[in-house]
Amino acid sequence: MNEELQDTHSDIAFRSIMTGHIKTGEHIKVSLGGAFKVYCHIFVDDKLALSK
Repeated sequence: MNEELQDTHSDIAFRSIMTGHIKTGEHIKVSLGGAFKVYCHIFVDDKLALSK
């Protein structure tokens, strides 16, 4: 949608997804995981804010 990454998944990996709302009312989603390396993706209001 709108050519922006809104979520990410790896097929062969261990992963944890945490979601919630912060005090300003924004929706936040954090995805941690990986098979040989740990990746972190943070989405705020379904827009990628950080990817490491």
